[in-house]
Amino acid sequence: MNAQRLDDAENAFRQALTKEPGWATARHHLGVVLAQRGDFEHALAELREAGLLRPDDSEIRTDLADTLVAAGMPDEALVYYRQFERVVPPNSALYAAIARAEGMGGHFAEAQESAKHALALDRNNGEAWMLLSAAQVERGDFGEAERSLEAPAALLPNDVRVKLSWATLRYKQGRRAEAEAMLRTAVQSYPSSVQARSLLLEYAQDRAAAERFLQHLPSAGQAR
Repeated sequence: MNAQRLDDAENAFRQALTKEPGWATARHHLGVVLAQRGDFEHALAELREAGLLRPDDSEIRTDLADTLVAAGMPDEALVYYRQFERVVPPNSALYAAIARAEGMGGHFAEAQESAKHALALDRNNGEAWMLLSAAQVERGDFGEAERSLEAPAALLPNDVRVKLSWATLRYKQGRRAEAEAMLRTAVQSYPSSVQARSLLLEYAQDRAAAERFLQHLPSAGQAR
């Protein structure tokens, strides 16, 4: 959703809540819009309030958990995901979400197992393959991590996250020059990717040279 549509949606939901403050649906969707804008503090406040207004709504709770992850609060998100695990049928997307939160929280062994659960339910879940590989990288199991990345490379050929996962693997293997070359290519192919730019600066052997390289490309905002 582009900036103008986000503005329009936010204004519409705020106007609705002015007339009916207890409308859980409007508060829920306002929280989602704010999360898309990166305003996690206010997004979480709206989503928590929506959850109080409609405590049995699984969609609100899912969006709250996902926003907690995006806001860098994975352990709190795991509380919600574990609740879902007890009440909904096993599904690959849920286990992938659990693996993502566990990985962000530094629980790499648990993240690896959750990603494997996700893949047992759906071998074509490219997100789960990337999460499995990331956990294996953090545990130093580079050979398995490389094998795990082969699947998302085929399933998600145009996803910049796959390119960044390969670059991170090479960097962790001590192959810094390869990682930097991969990231330069990724930034050129996906100039709006803030994460690609950030990793390039982090992994570059010569940060000043990497900064000069980025200066000759459109900024992330201009590329959107």
